[in-house]
Amino acid sequence: MWRDLETTAGWAQAAALMLADAESRTGIDAREQADLVAEAKRLVDDGPDKPFLDVHFSDSKNGLIVGAFGMALSTADGGLSWKPIDHLVPNRKHKHIYRIVAQKAQLWLVGEQGALFLSRDGGRSFEPSPMGNFLQTVVSPLSIRPGVCLSRALGPAGSNATAS
Repeated sequence: MWRDLETTAGWAQAAALMLADAESRTGIDAREQADLVAEAKRLVDDGPDKPFLDVHFSDSKNGLIVGAFGMALSTADGGLSWKPIDHLVPNRKHKHIYRIVAQKAQLWLVGEQGALFLSRDGGRSFEPSPMGNFLQTVVSPLSIRPGVCLSRALGPAGSNATAS
């Protein structure tokens, strides 16, 4: 069950999954793999002090969970097993992902410092959102509501940005 990942043991298990995935990754640049392995080792070495911040299930079987330092995992069996999907999210600086917002087949991942990633295929791939590059602040999860991805998030020079 996904709730098992909310426990200390769950976080340690997720970090170990991230490390195993990073070490076995093929077909990517050596520097990129070294960065993934180093970040995953740091998560394992630091221990289970980093939270999961949001979970979303599109049905009783398929779900995502996200958290601190860009941790992202998916399940296709209702949470009995999880696999890392951080490589699908172009979050190279490992920013925290605070919120998952679903709107039909679109999924938005909302993170710190205005990080915003969009999936148009239900979470099989993600792209950086142009709005995310514009924002220069942390988007509060409280500003997110169903049907609206961002609600008047403060951008550079005090400008207001809205996306739906």
